[in-house]
Amino acid sequence: MTSIGLSQPRSSTSAILGALPADPALIDEERRFAATYEQLQPCFLDYSGFARAIAAIAGRVTGRARMVEFGCGTGILAAEVLGAVRHLDYRGLDPSPSMVEIFGRRAIAFSRTGRSISASSPVDLRLKASLAAAVRGDNADIVLMSQFLQTIPVRSSEVLTDRAGLVAAARHMLRPAGRVVIIEEVFGESLEEHRRFTNEWNRFAIGRICDRFHQIQDALRHVDPALLDLLVALPGRPSLIQVVREQLWRHGEPQLLPLSAWCRLFELMRLRYQAIPHGTLGNFYLFVIDY
Repeated sequence: MTSIGLSQPRSSTSAILGALPADPALIDEERRFAATYEQLQPCFLDYSGFARAIAAIAGRVTGRARMVEFGCGTGILAAEVLGAVRHLDYRGLDPSPSMVEIFGRRAIAFSRTGRSISASSPVDLRLKASLAAAVRGDNADIVLMSQFLQTIPVRSSEVLTDRAGLVAAARHMLRPAGRVVIIEEVFGESLEEHRRFTNEWNRFAIGRICDRFHQIQDALRHVDPALLDLLVALPGRPSLIQVVREQLWRHGEPQLLPLSAWCRLFELMRLRYQAIPHGTLGNFYLFVIDY
């Protein structure tokens, strides 16, 4: 298991985590996926508004707050929250060691504040046994899941947990007055609404990709030249955005639910919750579930 602990400052001679081999032939598929995710994910969602909402929740905690994130990825969202809340301890869990390597490089900037910041991998929380082991004895003021539940089956099996099981496990970790925070992409309540969501999101993502293209090109030049060719063609062929988005699917196409279905799930679990829409994109919501 890969684990990074960043509560103590690192020396200047420490290796930079997340660095890719200079020889493209040595970049395996896992590292290729992590590097691609790191560059493309910010093009598909502006986290800033949601990060401020999470930071506000952490800021109301008396004393030192603690956040645990299921599916932390490369730490894009966590970095925004940690940057805004200086008294926040953090633990991230993710199935990808390559993702956690990149997270480690990003988190070094926060390691000099004397707080505890760690991330562990591989931790596949879809598996009932892995979930039980990962959360046993742990607690937090905030348990965060960002675009994570959409990769979890709606119904459980003998081996795999389901979405309700993940939410219940997260809530069980909460300290008094804690919150489970979920960010999810929602399907439209009708096909017409979903088409509107999709067109709006596609325009947003294409614009962000074009704005960040030179940065993406520098990062992925030796990692995935074919993807860069696809991005170059994107402004003239907007329909290619779906192919680009598929680069972010680690476990296959996500299973999306309409907003009403998410609300129904929480109500069946007898949970108190808030549903907060994204300020720009109609197909993203932040759900805050009470202790």
